[in-house]
Amino acid sequence: MKVRILPVLLLGALWFASACNQPAKQQEAPQESDALAAFMEQVEPIIVVKMHLFPLANVAEASEYPYSGTPVTEAQAALLDDALKAHLENEGLWVCYKVQDDLLIFRTGGGDTHSKLVLARANHDTGKIEQLDVVAWYTCDEQGCDHQEAWLADLDLDNHLELVLRHQKKDASGNLIADEYTVLTQKGDGNFQPGLDSLLVKENYKMSM
Repeated sequence: MKVRILPVLLLGALWFASACNQPAKQQEAPQESDALAAFMEQVEPIIVVKMHLFPLANVAEASEYPYSGTPVTEAQAALLDDALKAHLENEGLWVCYKVQDDLLIFRTGGGDTHSKLVLARANHDTGKIEQLDVVAWYTCDEQGCDHQEAWLADLDLDNHLELVLRHQKKDASGNLIADEYTVLTQKGDGNFQPGLDSLLVKENYKMSM
């Protein structure tokens, strides 16, 4: 039996033709959008040991209120998820600080007359800023007042922040009818879940008003 031996040049030509017919591999998309990176660079950074997130009934009258923030522009709206866009469109939105774990603090609630604080997180995989929750507010009507404040702190010393919430309700006469504490923990991904209640020292969490 005769064995055919293809010339080396022909083998090379066949390999080259085969390689050219292979579909080109797509380059992987960048993990972080340039727009999100630029936005994060503009936000004031804070390294949190213990951060008290509290609302004000009238921001304009408090010259030292630490959460006045910088207005989010229409050009930056594309970075926001639907919940944050709703705040921007309905009540206005101000970015205040960025802290550990890619967490961001925003103020909303109607310009200089009222404040609610929103905890959000920059998702570098999607290039979006995603609302986690509204964590601080103060509202009153003829039936009474509803009031929540929050604290960020690393309770278990794992280099990730926990969220402590204190929620109070008062009746129309100003009597306290509810006072509840909640501790939420996460591992740097913004996925806050109940836990670490044993590390809560209630006396360390005083409401601002």
